[in-house]
Amino acid sequence: NKCIDIDQKQLLDLIPQQPPFLVISKATFGMAHDGAPVLHTFASFPVSAVKGHFCDCSVIGLMHNSRCLAQSGMLLSSLVAGTAAGIPEVIQTKMIHHDTARYFSSCATIETYVRCEKISARGNLTLISVSGVVFVRGYQAADTDEFTYVMVPREKHPSVAGKNNFLHNQQVEGISH
Repeated sequence: NKCIDIDQKQLLDLIPQQPPFLVISKATFGMAHDGAPVLHTFASFPVSAVKGHFCDCSVIGLMHNSRCLAQSGMLLSSLVAGTAAGIPEVIQTKMIHHDTARYFSSCATIETYVRCEKISARGNLTLISVSGVVFVRGYQAADTDEFTYVMVPREKHPSVAGKNNFLHNQQVEGISH
């Protein structure tokens, strides 16, 4: 089982999130014993990103765990489909389970494990389904039965600035008037 380490620079090439919205700092890609592609990611949030989400405490909340799951699934989808296939976007979530019995401080590292469950096609679109689990200090804080991602062609994805990008064109037109 050969594993591939992915650093911050490589992450920036594989998914559209940029700091401060990119929360994954590093990842390891490999194959499960049954041959399914898997990914182990590490993330953390600065105090400024978590303060106020739960009263006035600096704790990791449910949205932070969900964000780690979503970005980890997005990264795995890019690795499985290849960046030429497009940029992954979540189109369906079956269920996210959060354990609200414990909360952790913002300095805790969040470890996420995601697994590719299925790759399929609809027309010319690639769909990738992943499952995942989030651990904080060894405690299972969240998991999902399934996230489904669609590989959006690069030229149609909102993160790609250019003539075909509606949001970019609206912003440029708004500035020029």
